[in-house]
Amino acid sequence: MARDQLEKDRVAAETKRQKEQVSAAEKARLEETQAAAAKRGQTSTEWKSWVDKQKWMKTEVIEVIKADRNTRTTLRTSMRLMTRNLGQVTNARETVLRVVSL
Repeated sequence: MARDQLEKDRVAAETKRQKEQVSAAEKARLEETQAAAAKRGQTSTEWKSWVDKQKWMKTEVIEVIKADRNTRTTLRTSMRLMTRNLGQVTNARETVLRVVSL
């Protein structure tokens, strides 16, 4: 009789320990899932903000410049100068300072 009770207690303790392990694993999995969902939400929000920024640039900057020929011509000339000067930059302090001072 005492042996049967000891066996029942051992089985009950083992079952309890297994349930606790499963519960801890499930809790960890749930936390990981929630963290991943939060990260996806943040990424989605960040992506949306950049898409909105691109749309704004297209309508408020690019289209305005395309509409004005003088501004477009001046901008292209400046871009060519910047490209030429930046293409000359090497990893030396003197060349960087020379280009920056232009």
